[in-house]
Amino acid sequence: MKILHAADLHIDSPLRGLSAVDGALAEEVRSATRRAFVNLVNLALAESVDVLLLAGDIYDGDWRDHQTGVFFASELKRLETQGVRVFIARGNHDAESQISRHVTLPQNVTVFGSDAVETVHLPALGLAVHGWSFDRQAVNENVARRFPPPVPGAINVAVLHTNLDGQVGHGNYAPCSTDDLRTRGYDYWALGHVHSRRHEQFGSTHVVYPGNLQGRHAREVSPEGKGATLVTTDGASITRVEHRVLDVVRWLACEVDIAGLSSRDDIVRKIAERVTTAVRATGRAGVARVTVTGATPLHREWAMHEREIAAGLGAHLGQGAYVEKIVRSTRDVEEAAGVDDTFASIAGVVARAKSERDLRQQLCDTIGNRLGHILGAHGARALADAGLRLPTSDDPDGVEALLQAATQRLAARIRPSRPTPRS
Repeated sequence: MKILHAADLHIDSPLRGLSAVDGALAEEVRSATRRAFVNLVNLALAESVDVLLLAGDIYDGDWRDHQTGVFFASELKRLETQGVRVFIARGNHDAESQISRHVTLPQNVTVFGSDAVETVHLPALGLAVHGWSFDRQAVNENVARRFPPPVPGAINVAVLHTNLDGQVGHGNYAPCSTDDLRTRGYDYWALGHVHSRRHEQFGSTHVVYPGNLQGRHAREVSPEGKGATLVTTDGASITRVEHRVLDVVRWLACEVDIAGLSSRDDIVRKIAERVTTAVRATGRAGVARVTVTGATPLHREWAMHEREIAAGLGAHLGQGAYVEKIVRSTRDVEEAAGVDDTFASIAGVVARAKSERDLRQQLCDTIGNRLGHILGAHGARALADAGLRLPTSDDPDGVEALLQAATQRLAARIRPSRPTPRS
């Protein structure tokens, strides 16, 4: 038996960050959520799956266009003709209270109710599917604890939209813990709500977030690709759990070092080359958020050239490659040289302190006096209570470690930090 598990389709939701993308290429990106769902149905048919599980947020709220629902139903009809059963648990974005329009879904589709957990037993497949939909957008109850005991002699799977273990960056919707799921005795928990992939196994129990089918903005970077989870069983237990990539547009984070470049054209060409190479490696269209780093003569004048750099990228980017935003993290050439000289001098002092006791003593006295000034009369006790101590001139390794730590802190405050992409 094969089971396909997907979640967070958000069909026809707008992809953010596309203001600079125009024409036919923009439409290619904007239609990505539909095309990713077509890929999901194609995969189900190609793999001859028996069951498709959709763990919530099929839509992004009430439909802007009735054709959204018509499209979804027509794709499920393709599965009905091949005998594929579909089970849907509503989440917070497609809760009953959020969707005012409806279409008739094919006979192969079961949408779980919101009054209690429902169980559908399919003896021919040796499968029991348990699920619960939500009727409103805000749910604080831990509904995982309401799921019934497993059906004996069957593979038991549960479909639930939830925030497991309070994952940061996602609303705390229907929260539950790993222990809540692990102790129910089910074989597979098909979860939705969190848009990043997660697969944990506890004995014979698999707990899986497949991630969303299609990234929708620059915070949904996924180097391995967005998609769904294909589950294979031998009739008695789960034998394989695989991630299958289905996205049609990949969001990327690219860093480009423009050190030494003083021409706008050179910068444009380097950014375009880096983005095009990254996009081609994915085998699909890609939208990149670019962070430019390095010391450049254009650092001070960047604001005057930013529009021209962004406008010039289009002619140099390869087909299917886009730039969503350029984040500047550059330095001025002259200032960078001065800072580098300063840190070179500091490094020299650190090296000398390792071998010169008098210098270590001078540094320890200076540091001690400074801390005494900051912490006051009870400074020594405060350090001791915190489990800390100052190195002495007889501890060259301790002095060196302290100086290196201080240098790193200083460098972090003086040199511009590089933004870390959020997923």
